[in-house]
Parts: sequence; structure tokens; C-alpha cells
Amino acid sequence: MKPTLIIANLKAELDFAAFTAWQESFFTEAAKFFFTDDKKLVVCPSLLHLVWFTSRVRSKKVPVDVGAQDVSAFPMGTYTGETAAQSLSALASYAIIGHSERRHHNYEDKSLIQQKILEANKAGLKVILCAESPESYVGKIYALAYEPSTAVGSGVAADPQASYAVMSELKSAQEAEFYLYGGSVNKDNVQSFLSVGFEGVLVGRKSLDPTHLFQIVLNS
Repeated sequence: MKPTLIIANLKAELDFAAFTAWQESFFTEAAKFFFTDDKKLVVCPSLLHLVWFTSRVRSKKVPVDVGAQDVSAFPMGTYTGETAAQSLSALASYAIIGHSERRHHNYEDKSLIQQKILEANKAGLKVILCAESPESYVGKIYALAYEPSTAVGSGVAADPQASYAVMSELKSAQEAEFYLYGGSVNKDNVQSFLSVGFEGVLVGRKSLDPTHLFQIVLNS
């Protein structure tokens, strides 16, 4: 039986001081939490904090996985400012690709997303692909997350039944191991998405509160 997959995306919300406080709170909550095999939590901090967080997870032997919020479309080489998948693979096991905010703010198109998927695959990173409409890519997709743009960052989640109807269309275009919902997920609505067929959730803003994040995991 597959576990429920919870992806926590911290985005670019925390500076050094705020992440220090977040991390202390996270590990305090983790120490009290009873982890079970039927749930998998993946935390995706910003690139700036990735090394630090991964080191703490490993030293404390906390049973959570680590993901990157993005990955370069280029291999290692003369690509100033890029972070190659091969480099990330030493620190993370997952990579979010095609998030709605990157499509909107960074003008990422299908061609660029395809290159990122291939680079992630070559490095052994598990791809968490975000999409709002049916798209098809070459390569292995670990999790496909439906992200309605009206729900991302708005605080108002989409309708679960309508969301899963769209996910059925996404599934017909792109195969994945897990199918997730993302967009204003919280502890009170997470079960409503799982009950209609989603196999996990992509959590944004509520990831910034470790207590709430673990309540989402508990309610999943």
C-alpha cells in the first residue's frame, strides 16, 4: 500500500533568522511526532537553507525526506547562477518542477520544464511536477500535483470533487506514481482532498507553521 505523500514547500518566505526559528520549531515538533509508514513527509526549503536543513535531518535521524524547490535545466558547467541536478542530488531526493509561481514569475514554458525533468531524472532526483492543465512530458514523474492558480497562495482551496475531475484529465496525459492536490491546503481541508482520490498534498503557506504542518500530516 502506498503512503500518503505530503510535500511541504517553504518557498522564499524565510530569511536566515526566520528559518533558524522555523527549524528549531520543526525539530521540536518532529521529536514529539509518531511517524508511521503510511505517511511520507518531504520538506522543500529554499536553496539557501537546503544544506543546513539536510545536515540537521541526517544528524538527528528524523524520518523526513528533503526536496529542492527547483532544479536547473542545464548540467554542471559554465552556467552562472544555476544549480545543477547532479549537485542537488547530494542534498535532496526530490525536486519540484513547473510550480505555478515559476511559470508565472519566471516565464517557464513546457520546453524548459521538459529539460529540467530530464536533468532531474539523470541525477536520480524524484520529480514533483506541478500542472494546472493536461501536459505530457518525456521522463519519469514521481508525483503529479494539480495546482489551480486561483487557489495557490490565496488561502481559499478549490473544490475537492471538481479538482479531482481535473486531475483525471491530467492523469490521462501524464503518468506518475502519486497524484497530489496543491493550493491552500490546511489541517481542516486536507482530508477532503484525500477522500475524493488524491494520494497526497502539496502544502505551501501552512508549511511555515511547523505545528500546523504536523497537524496536516496527522490528519492525512
